[in-house]
Amino acid sequence: TGPPPPPDGKTGPVTKIPVFRIISGSKIDSFFNQPSVWQKKATEFIEFPVSNRQDRKSQTVNNIAVKLEDNSLFPPCVSGTIFITETPRKPKPGDIVLVVIRNYRSWMRELNKIESVGGREMFTFRPYNNDYESIKVASDDIVALYSVDVIILSSPNQNVPL
Repeated sequence: TGPPPPPDGKTGPVTKIPVFRIISGSKIDSFFNQPSVWQKKATEFIEFPVSNRQDRKSQTVNNIAVKLEDNSLFPPCVSGTIFITETPRKPKPGDIVLVVIRNYRSWMRELNKIESVGGREMFTFRPYNNDYESIKVASDDIVALYSVDVIILSSPNQNVPL
């Protein structure tokens, strides 16, 4: 069937993006905060047409795809949903993000709020599904924080541009 269309509907060159699988709260490989080794370490890839928008740097190794293997963002995202991220964009409240903390535990969550508590910047991340917990993390405990740019739902042609 081919790769899904880019979020802006414009076709561009196709790139192979490494796919990493996570279950919310699970440990992820420590190389994860080293984008330069993603292509070498990944065992699964997704072909994805890159946007023609000039603000995207989709031909670099900064793109990553994460396949969520739980229902923490249900609805609308079920287990098997793929999230494509670009590392240069700074997340803001309301964004869906991949967050990896110091012990390399990882979550896909919505960034709910950023606040200063006792002089420390604190991030609150929430799931959509109430069966999962919100997490609150100090910025100095975050190893990686990636904003999601495209969501590929389990059914083709249901991409959700962000």
